[in-house]
Amino acid sequence: AVITQTAVIADGDWTRPETWRIDRPFAVIDPEADYVPLELSDIAGDSYLPYAKHPAYPVLLMPAWEALGHRGIMLVSAVSAWLAAVAGALIARRIRPGLELPTLWLLGVGSPLIFDAAVIMAHGLAAALMGFVVLTASTLLDLPGRPAVRGPRAIVAVAGTGLLTVLLVMMRSEGFLASIALAAALGLAALRRDAAARTGIRLRWPLAASAVVVALAGVSAYLLDGRLAAALVGDGDASPYTIESTGSLIGGRISRSILQPAAPLSMASSTLLLVACLTAILAAVQLRRGAAARDRGETVDWRPIVMLAAIAAVCAVGRAFFEPSLIIGLVPAFPLLVVGL
Repeated sequence: AVITQTAVIADGDWTRPETWRIDRPFAVIDPEADYVPLELSDIAGDSYLPYAKHPAYPVLLMPAWEALGHRGIMLVSAVSAWLAAVAGALIARRIRPGLELPTLWLLGVGSPLIFDAAVIMAHGLAAALMGFVVLTASTLLDLPGRPAVRGPRAIVAVAGTGLLTVLLVMMRSEGFLASIALAAALGLAALRRDAAARTGIRLRWPLAASAVVVALAGVSAYLLDGRLAAALVGDGDASPYTIESTGSLIGGRISRSILQPAAPLSMASSTLLLVACLTAILAAVQLRRGAAARDRGETVDWRPIVMLAAIAAVCAVGRAFFEPSLIIGLVPAFPLLVVGL
């Protein structure tokens, strides 16, 4: 859908709503638009729009399409996934120098990003934008050996978080939820306990300003994105603020995009997957504890870790013998994320 929409608007003036539309074949005998060529298209009378939900994404892909065609769009997706891994590595280096290289490989090869590199749905691009939003915001934090930026650099950082947040929300609906979560985290970080302060709490203004900017940018971009989608569809059947195929924005994203183990759901297959995820998480936690104990000079019993890892591997392999299904939840697809958090 995204590739079709990009190709359509590249052939005309993309600022005009009619340029985004494609005539529906056999509209006379299909007045309800039950049989459009591309699933989940928006309907506008006798026309349909393949991908109008986030108009900024096809517009962003236009230069790549005009330069290299389908290869150009695939290149954007692959580079975006790589940049997401780079952003995660830079965040890890800021928190604890020395973790950047394992983080880069874990995110780039051991996470769902490796599949997003071949998917034209802005997953990798949104992940990269979110990573750089967090990285920019982290420069406002005082970390061991990494003091927060001050003065004009702090102003640039605050403005950067706002700009990146707008781009993030315009690419993916999940960006709105991520922006609100980040704004809340920055707001809490801005409240620092200080014994010398009259109330015991001193407000760190750069972090507070960044929290406000991220929240306003997220809400504004979300509303603007929906208005643009509705304007392109016109009086057609547009639902810019909900995802019809997955329910409400919040409920659908939490249940489907984060927690649901597979689609279609299969009790046996899903159970094996969940057991594999839980045992992999427990094994990773025990491994971290064992490494810490070893650094303290204590004797470590590695047998429970090996046993948990073996159970996880057996369950993961056993799932392959059941009916194929997509792993669509982030936690089941990348259980080590829980350990990292």
